[in-house]
Amino acid sequence: MMTQELMILEDEYVALKPMHASHIKNLYRAGKDLAIWQWTTTNYCQTLDITKQWVESCIENARLNLQQPFVIVDKTQNEIVGSTSYLNISVKHKSIEIGLPF
Repeated sequence: MMTQELMILEDEYVALKPMHASHIKNLYRAGKDLAIWQWTTTNYCQTLDITKQWVESCIENARLNLQQPFVIVDKTQNEIVGSTSYLNISVKHKSIEIGLPF
């Protein structure tokens, strides 16, 4: 079982912090650059409402232990610059998928 609140991964420049609803506006702001979405099928930051739905979905998937979503924080500017996730976690097969658009 994952412990989302305790999982912070960081070095001197970047921190991966568990995604929370309080990050919605900052993720929306970080995702405004359309170039980010050039090679994806879905723009999760097209509107604030879409970003809210996406973050809530990620948080629910974390609650169900299906996903471990993180925000990416640029520590040099103390600013959220994106997100990533652990997905398709399989203890049995000792495998994990890393990534999520943006």
